[in-house]
Amino acid sequence: MANFTCCTIVARNYLPRARVLAKSLNRHHPDVTLWVLVIDGEPIGPANDEPFSTLSLGDVGLGNGLGQEMAAIYSILEFSTSVKPWLLTHLLERTGRPVLYFDPDIEIFGDVGHLADLAALHGVVVTPHHLRPLPRDGRTPTETDFLASGIYNLGFVGTGVGAIDSGFVEFWRAHLERDAVVDYANMMFTDQRWVDFIDCFPHHVVRDPGCNVAYWNIDQRPMTRQGDVISVDGRPLVFFHFSGLDPARPHLLSVNQGERPRVFLSDHPVLASLCHRYRDEVIAEGYFDDLSTPYGWSVT
Repeated sequence: MANFTCCTIVARNYLPRARVLAKSLNRHHPDVTLWVLVIDGEPIGPANDEPFSTLSLGDVGLGNGLGQEMAAIYSILEFSTSVKPWLLTHLLERTGRPVLYFDPDIEIFGDVGHLADLAALHGVVVTPHHLRPLPRDGRTPTETDFLASGIYNLGFVGTGVGAIDSGFVEFWRAHLERDAVVDYANMMFTDQRWVDFIDCFPHHVVRDPGCNVAYWNIDQRPMTRQGDVISVDGRPLVFFHFSGLDPARPHLLSVNQGERPRVFLSDHPVLASLCHRYRDEVIAEGYFDDLSTPYGWSVT
């Protein structure tokens, strides 16, 4: 049996991406279940033959007035990030094992068990947006963009029971009840900016270039392929974060790259192949069919 748990958070129209994540996890860890918190609907029963198990807001302690208030004041992005510490706490207390959170637009390409081991040892495991300083070349995104959004990318976070014992989860949860907003003028961005305070708690920073590879760091992490094996800056690719990849705009690595992006798919054939493959997977799981599914908290 695996000694860790994995989870993600979606609104109903993001289920196709969760299916891709779950299947990629299963390829490397067939005994690990992906738990999916659906923020705008009831849990999906096993009769639906999904490759994951689902939870509702009620399951994680937000099926009450607080959960409804948060859903009302937050956008879909803000709400789906704000509920993360409730999900992590629920699974930590339920299983007693480390919990790895992955954003639903991530695909896993290797063993992630070592990340769970680090979470068990250190309490919290995070990945920075960058492992090297960005060049000041006028390309986007810039250093200032990451000062605004946070040093760490919370598309991945690993937690052990130490995250509860140290007070980290309580600190994070208290701030996300009202302050998981996108408000650059007041130096807030969803759940991420609050984790800039991670030095107040025991934690570990993962510096493996194969972890949490995405549009914001791929220019610093050259990607190569030998047969079916993809390497990033000389290390095996562990998981790729397809943040901002729009299947309807396959020529773009990410819609979030800004006006002068450093990376163009046309210049990086291995990266382009990876993105096109992911696009095909998401479409096969019903991406375009689910686009019309309304966000549950926007329907009156």
